[in-house]
Amino acid sequence: MRTVFLHGLGQTAKDWDETIKRASGLEVDCLEVFSLAKTDMTYPQIVKGLERRYADVKEPFRICGISLGAMLALDYAIRHGKQVDSLILIGVQYKSPSALIDFQNILFRCMPQKTFESMGLSKDDVIKLTRSMRALDF
Repeated sequence: MRTVFLHGLGQTAKDWDETIKRASGLEVDCLEVFSLAKTDMTYPQIVKGLERRYADVKEPFRICGISLGAMLALDYAIRHGKQVDSLILIGVQYKSPSALIDFQNILFRCMPQKTFESMGLSKDDVIKLTRSMRALDF
């Protein structure tokens, strides 16, 4: 059975490397979450990309996500429950803390662009993504 790993904001798929090494024998799909967004770097675009990625998968699979990845996993399971065998959710919010996101975005605006390079996103993309998550409530 396939296990899908979804990283959080401020991370990349490489952050799962040690976990995947220890999970020998698993069929693993470790995604670069931000590459799922085709047009705008927004939460809805990432969800659409995740749905496109697994639209033709017939066999149920596991999803393991941390933070943003866990929110995506939970959202995907709500929308496509028959496709999901099990979930491993780490640091998940079932409802976005909008005040905290607003405060975080104020801090992001003060941070230099270089801070965001390790994520493979621009500062504007990070702010746009987090802003698009303000109203999430599962």
